Amino acid sequence: MRTPLLVIWLLFVSSILFGQQKWTLEQCLEHAKVENIQVQQRLIQAENAKINLQQSKQNLLPDLNMYVGQSFSFGRSIDETNTYQNNNVQNTNFSLSSSLNLYDGGRMFYAIEKSKLDFQALLLDVEQEKSTIELQVLLHYFQVSYAKKQVELAENQYALTSNQLEKTKALIDAGRLPEGEIYQVKAQLSQEELAILQAKHEVNNLLMQFAQLLLIDDVDSFDIEDVEIVAREEYLLPMFENVYTSTIATMPSIRAEQLRLESANQQVRIEKSAYYPRLSMGASYGNGYYNAENRLNLPFSEQWQQNQNIAVTLNLQIPIFNKMSVINRVKQSELAVKSQELVAKNTKIQLRQELQQAYLLTVAAKEKISVSENNVRAMQKSFDYQTEKFDSGVSTIYEYNEAKNALTKALSNQTQAMFEFLFRSKAIELYMGK
Repeated sequence: MRTPLLVIWLLFVSSILFGQQKWTLEQCLEHAKVENIQVQQRLIQAENAKINLQQSKQNLLPDLNMYVGQSFSFGRSIDETNTYQNNNVQNTNFSLSSSLNLYDGGRMFYAIEKSKLDFQALLLDVEQEKSTIELQVLLHYFQVSYAKKQVELAENQYALTSNQLEKTKALIDAGRLPEGEIYQVKAQLSQEELAILQAKHEVNNLLMQFAQLLLIDDVDSFDIEDVEIVAREEYLLPMFENVYTSTIATMPSIRAEQLRLESANQQVRIEKSAYYPRLSMGASYGNGYYNAENRLNLPFSEQWQQNQNIAVTLNLQIPIFNKMSVINRVKQSELAVKSQELVAKNTKIQLRQELQQAYLLTVAAKEKISVSENNVRAMQKSFDYQTEKFDSGVSTIYEYNEAKNALTKALSNQTQAMFEFLFRSKAIELYMGK
C-alpha cells in the first residue's frame, strides 16, 4: 500500500510545484503569441486569403457540368404531321458541357499574383500583431518586476525603522532621549507597514492584469521571474540610424504595406486586361429518349445512337464600347495605387517618429541611471552620518527619518531608472526584430 500512496503524494506535490512555477519573459511572450485573440483572428484572415489564392489558380482549369432532365406531357399535343393527338409523352434529356478560357489578356495570371501578394501581406499582419502583443507583454512584465522591487524597498525601510525602534528604546533607557521619541518611531513603523501592504496589493493587481492579458484563468497562482539587473557597463545602446535601418528591414507592417502596393499595381493590370479580346473554347454532348403512348417508339439503345449531339465551339469576344466602364475602372485602380503609396509612406514616417521618441526616452533613462547612482551615494553618506549622530544621541528622530526617507527615495528613483532603461532597450530590440 505504501507505493501507490507515495506515487499519489509525489504527483500531488509536483502538481503544486508546477502550478507555482514562475513564468519567464520568453514563456510569457510565446504564450501570448499563441493565445492572443487578435493574433488568432489575423491567422483566420490569412487562411481565408490562402483559399482565395488556391481558387485563383484553380480558375485556370476547365469547368464541367452535367444536366439531366425528365419531362411528362399529358393530353393533346401536336405530332410530327402537325395534327393534334391525345397522347401521353415522356422525354428524357441528358447533356455534358465544358468550357475553358484560352486568353483573357492575362487577367487570371494577374489575379493569381495579386492573391499571392494579398496572402503574404496578411501573413505579415499576423507577425505585426505578434509584435504588438510582445510590446504589451514586455510592458506588463517590467511593471510587475518593478512593483516587486518596490515591495523590497518598503520592507528594507521597515527593517531600518524596526532597528531604529530598538535603538530608540536603548537611548531612552539610557536617558539620552525623551520618552516621547518612541511614539514617533512607532508611528513611522505603522506607516511603513501600511506601505508594504499597499505595495504588495499593487503587485497582485498588476499580476492579475498581466494574467488577464495572457488569458490565464488561474490568476492566483500566476507569478513571474524577476528581471535580471545587469551591470551598468552592459547598458549598451546602438546608434539611432542603425536601429532605424534594422527596424525598416524587419518590421512586418512596413513589408506588408509594400506588398499591398504591389497588389494594387496588379489590380491595375487586371483592369487593363479588359481592353483585350477574350477567347474561350466550349464542348458539349447531348442525348435523349422519347416515348409516346399509342405510337411505335424506337428502343432506348437505338434512340441513344440517333439522338446524340456533339458540339465544339470557339468564342471570341472583342470589346468595342463598354460605356467607358473599363477606362473608369483603370483610373480608379490607379488612384488606389497612389493612395497605397501614401499609406506605405505614412507607415514609414510614423515608425520613424515612434522610434525617435522611444530612442530619446531610452537615452534619457540611461542618463538617469548615472545621475540616480550619484544621488544614492550622496544620500547613503547623509544617512550614515545621521545614523551615527542618532546612535550618539545628538540627533533627533525627525532628522534621522528625513535622511532615511531621502535615501529610500533615491533608491526608488535608481530602481525606476534601471527598469525604465531595461524596458525601453528591450523594446528597441523587439522593434529591430531581435
